[in-house]
Amino acid sequence: MITKMNEIIYKGLTFKGIPSILGLIITFSGLLLLIFSEHLFFSIAIAVIGLIAFIAIQGVIIDYDKHKIKPYVDLILFKAGLWKDLNQYNQIILKFLNESQTINVSTVRRIFTTKTFDIYLQNEKGKKIILKEFMFYENAKNFLEKYAEKLDKEKLNTYEIEKQNIEVQKHNSIRK
Repeated sequence: MITKMNEIIYKGLTFKGIPSILGLIITFSGLLLLIFSEHLFFSIAIAVIGLIAFIAIQGVIIDYDKHKIKPYVDLILFKAGLWKDLNQYNQIILKFLNESQTINVSTVRRIFTTKTFDIYLQNEKGKKIILKEFMFYENAKNFLEKYAEKLDKEKLNTYEIEKQNIEVQKHNSIRK
């Protein structure tokens, strides 16, 4: 029997989610202990542990033989996460996200916009596992094609659907 083994998809440093928030809190706590406590070694150890959690690498492991998937957080060679049944997920989806945040400082108002293309698996109940995030559409589209075939899942490119809907709306508004 030929085995496909495991495949790891790295998301990299995301600075998102619970591990990063906890890491920031733990790091800050360690630094406060360092300043206000006499326990130098303990304070530094806590700050370092928090820093490790803050910069934790996230990703997904796919076990093709057992049809399992594990979203994980890598905390220095230990990949924390739970295995899930890959067969429970029926679609692989490409979704465009356009998030903006406004920062006001004195008289300066700055708007930061983040545009990403997320690829995720989704089951019939709407539960998602994010596989990867891309900055460029072509890379996301290629990843979608590749993994829809590898995982034998129905693919859905919501970005293309949204673009087509916008074109139809433009066409209809011109005809009026």
